Amino acid sequence: MKYIILFTTVFCATSFYFSQSVNVVIDNIKTKEGVIRIAIYQSQAQLDKDKAYKLLSYSKDAIKNGKLSMYITLPADTYGFAVLDDANSNAKMDYNFIGVPKEGYAFSNYYHTGFSYPKLHEFSFKSSNEIKVYCKLKYF
Repeated sequence: MKYIILFTTVFCATSFYFSQSVNVVIDNIKTKEGVIRIAIYQSQAQLDKDKAYKLLSYSKDAIKNGKLSMYITLPADTYGFAVLDDANSNAKMDYNFIGVPKEGYAFSNYYHTGFSYPKLHEFSFKSSNEIKVYCKLKYF
């Protein structure tokens, strides 16, 4: 029994030590309708298959001056965030009849200027304690 308690204590302490708190600031939010969705990727293969490591949703209740800030706890590693301003809360990006996004989108520490999805290395970062990640939403 002592060994189980010791193992559990060491495991929890180690997990806490290696977890990183990432401060995420999402800017240029146009509306309070819907939710903010963040897809977290660790590899280009995940991005290519649209199979995120983790999917998170946040209420827009705390928006101030078009900005929303939150903390995300992740194990130490390299990540890329893709952010969607899901205005109609349908859990997907909506497009108009010619394929232009109808909702805002952003990437971690990267302001996208093209029409195709960027590569992960363009918006990835190494997590560390007290890192701040900026995501400026783009709308058409």
